[in-house]
Amino acid sequence: MFIILFIASIAVVSAQVPEITVSIPDVGSVVNDALAVANKATAQALLAIDSSKVNAALKSSFEANVKATSAAQLSIDAAAITTAAAVASANSAFTASETALTLASTATVDAAVVTAASIQVANEAVLNAQADLATTSVLLLKSNAELKVAAGTTVSAAGLVLESANQVQVASDGVLRCGTIVVGKGKSTIEGSVSMVDKKVVEIASEGQLVLTSAAASTQATVDAALAVQAQAEVLVENSVRLASAARVTGEGALNVAGALALSSENAVRVGMLTVAESGKLQIDAATSLVAEATNKAELAGEAVITAGANVEQVVIKHASRTGEFDKVTVNGQVAATAGASAGRKRAEEAWETTYGEKETTITKTQSNNAAVLLSSIGILMISMMRSEEHTSELQSLE
Repeated sequence: MFIILFIASIAVVSAQVPEITVSIPDVGSVVNDALAVANKATAQALLAIDSSKVNAALKSSFEANVKATSAAQLSIDAAAITTAAAVASANSAFTASETALTLASTATVDAAVVTAASIQVANEAVLNAQADLATTSVLLLKSNAELKVAAGTTVSAAGLVLESANQVQVASDGVLRCGTIVVGKGKSTIEGSVSMVDKKVVEIASEGQLVLTSAAASTQATVDAALAVQAQAEVLVENSVRLASAARVTGEGALNVAGALALSSENAVRVGMLTVAESGKLQIDAATSLVAEATNKAELAGEAVITAGANVEQVVIKHASRTGEFDKVTVNGQVAATAGASAGRKRAEEAWETTYGEKETTITKTQSNNAAVLLSSIGILMISMMRSEEHTSELQSLE
């Protein structure tokens, strides 16, 4: 009887307790929805690119690289992604369609934006401090458009398009982070550091020129990217730029060093045409041998600087043909050779030789001057000992 009453009381209590339903967000569906929007936005952004500036082949490879770049790689929180309409509602600088945002005139952005929509800059956009701009799709700068990124501000985009004659200015502690970049015809400039993710591909179209520069010669911009330079395209270095250890400049086009370019790894440069201008400085920071190759021609002037210390025995620049010589070769802060002298001029501790051949230019450590001094001292000592022995023999013969 007691058991029956206990069971009955449980049934009554259960009937009185309301059913509680807990709704757990499906994070996977949020990410998938954002990815679908980003893919659609990317496809529509590609249609907005002027085909006379960026050809179909470049568009195709660019699209593939954009889709391969994830929000996580760009340090974008997928849960924070908002729609184009929501962004435009919060910031009057933007106008919105279903999958695209546009900054139509000179615009200032004061608040952070995180979206899966593409973003198009038609004229000039200024991102003020902390106004981070992030898209898992494409950031498109139309012809002659400019983007200015303030100190402490980050721009993140799966893909960046510099359609033609664009200017991107990134403050010294600002961040430009992309999965891939395409540069169309005409001269476009990136001032400041570039941080790439995934395949890190920057493609410069034929008849395009990408200027990499820092804010001043006294500051240095770091570029972490694989720059692919098409035939009749050029990368021009001004002020002071460093290629990160994984960075490369390759292709049939040209690399023109008019400022200071620091190389941090072996085979960092392999282009059709390599020019070190009178104002240029090619700095080798890596303990390596082959640092650059010109499959067509090298034009040498300016200065070669080796800063990698005692680990470097030889530096090689290969070229199918060559004109000119370095005006100066500096090793660890001291002049090792000057123009017109194929044999290196001795410095305080080491002797170096610079040889300009048709197929190779080599800067080679010959020997330590200290070693030469030691050998000379040993030679003098041996001669002295021999003379001493001769003198002793003469005295003995007199006795």
